[in-house]
Amino acid sequence: MIELPNPTATTEFDWDNGDDAFPAHDKPLVEDRRTEARIAVVQLVAQSLLMRQSVAEGRSLLEASANKRKLDKKLFALLADEVIAGEERYPTMISAHLHENWAWQRVNVVLRALLWAAAAEFTAQPTLGTGVVMEEYMNIAKGFLPPEEVAFVRATLEKLTIAIRGK
Repeated sequence: MIELPNPTATTEFDWDNGDDAFPAHDKPLVEDRRTEARIAVVQLVAQSLLMRQSVAEGRSLLEASANKRKLDKKLFALLADEVIAGEERYPTMISAHLHENWAWQRVNVVLRALLWAAAAEFTAQPTLGTGVVMEEYMNIAKGFLPPEEVAFVRATLEKLTIAIRGK
């Protein structure tokens, strides 16, 4: 699981001398290069959704900092290419597998980005075990979302897995 800083911890930062609670843009959030690539793709999709721009436009903004991070560049490129190629397809596909009372626009941006990135990986890496992909995105979800949304991610990913891989 991704360990993020505890927001209730009483850590003192020397703001005047450049201390920051978040890692620098060129520093990884995690040690595993493949997980870091997946997080960067989730970031790419979330950034594009927030800025209301195409994922391809967002990629050019993110790529400079992503190239400085310790991430699996081949995996990042593979997944970024797939999220761009599926820009029309993935939101529609995910929407079709959301709970009937949930609309795509109602789901928070991080959750939408995570589902989109996972769906892209299910497609882009058909020989990678479903369990591996599920576990990776569940761990990412646990680092950024509350428990009830993590459960929502699992249920939605299970439906998407069947739709994409037939398993």
